[in-house]
Amino acid sequence: MVAATPRHPFPTGNAEAGVAVLQESTKGWIGGLEGDSTGLGEALDTTLLPAEAYCLMDPKAEINPMWDARVNAMQVGSAVFAAKTATGG
Repeated sequence: MVAATPRHPFPTGNAEAGVAVLQESTKGWIGGLEGDSTGLGEALDTTLLPAEAYCLMDPKAEINPMWDARVNAMQVGSAVFAAKTATGG
């Protein structure tokens, strides 16, 4: 059984513009990882921000950008673990 828990209202008036900026920053970090993987930690932090922001705007996760943001965060998170456990150069 699915239950919805009501929450107090959040100000979302400027949220879409803020998420657009976060998405551009995410693209920049992800695009730069191929040439230099030293920014994996910052990339992970940056990819989590739009995913969290979409939770504010879409608590039921009904819009596609929410899914894309979660996939980006998951893939960068997986890259962090892969880099940490890699052996050799």
